[in-house]
Amino acid sequence: RKIAMSGVSAFKLGDGVSEKWKLFRRSNAASAAFILKVDADNETVLLDGDVQETSPEDLAEELSESTPRWIVFSVRVERDEGRVQYPLLLLFFSPESCNARLKMLYSSCTPFVAQALDISKVHELKDLDDLTFDWLKEGMKQQSPDSDQALWKPETTPEWDVVSSWEADPEEAG
Repeated sequence: RKIAMSGVSAFKLGDGVSEKWKLFRRSNAASAAFILKVDADNETVLLDGDVQETSPEDLAEELSESTPRWIVFSVRVERDEGRVQYPLLLLFFSPESCNARLKMLYSSCTPFVAQALDISKVHELKDLDDLTFDWLKEGMKQQSPDSDQALWKPETTPEWDVVSSWEADPEEAG
């Protein structure tokens, strides 16, 4: 699907991204990430990874600290009344160390990504060290004013088994 925006060429989602996105949205993982990148030569937004049962901190270790990405993070939220939700937070990772041209390209494509994924709010992330459950929780509060309720239970973060499209070291994958 191509969407034309003022000031930006018509970018499109790469092959299979829409289908993988639909599957990701239906996931019931306690914590998951959907990572996208730009192929500037083909004016295409591509899937860079789909990670289930990962913590934000573990994901931050996997990502390059100098390359922009869009990350959709989903966290299981249990409301006080017992209702379970899986809010989606769209993060635009724009590292300070990235070159200006690449930053501008990603920044100009961010509205397209948000529209293509049907997510209205984008949270900017400049440092991967900030990618934590607490930071995500603050993002959810900004996105949903009634989210002061208890978010996830238990209070401690469990150890996650990572299933990813990235090459994983079998020793670390558990």
